[in-house]
Amino acid sequence: MGRIYESVLAFLQEDQWRYEEIPGESAIRLSFTGQNARYDCFGRVNEAHEVFVFYSFIPVRVPETQRLLVAELLARINYGLNIGNFELDMNDGEIRYKTSIDVEGGDLTPRMVETLIAVNISTADRYFPSFADVMYAGVAPMEAVARIERPDPSSRN
Repeated sequence: MGRIYESVLAFLQEDQWRYEEIPGESAIRLSFTGQNARYDCFGRVNEAHEVFVFYSFIPVRVPETQRLLVAELLARINYGLNIGNFELDMNDGEIRYKTSIDVEGGDLTPRMVETLIAVNISTADRYFPSFADVMYAGVAPMEAVARIERPDPSSRN
């Protein structure tokens, strides 16, 4: 077991996450229930390249007829993101959110792992309603993003 994978496991154990190690790989699986859906997640460490990648899978498959609209939606969402990006498999309609970190020459701390995972699952959950809006309610991608990113008038921030 490499030092980067050990850091990932240290955070998960310290924070009492329920996870499963994938035998023969430096990888884990876990699930997370957000406000909008339940997400299956997957994390993999590449020790040789000193990289940790974490994915949350959006729990819907995009119908073939909706993939171009959803691809536009993802492009509009991704444009404003600081960390991570959404990906769409145009062959099978799978959507996932990816965060990653390259720690070449440095150390991956449990706090860094926490941030990477927290940003991932909160962003996936935040934008989940936009996928439903576009695929099932006929909302245009630009409007679906605006609905999510529009400031809440009741908020004082």
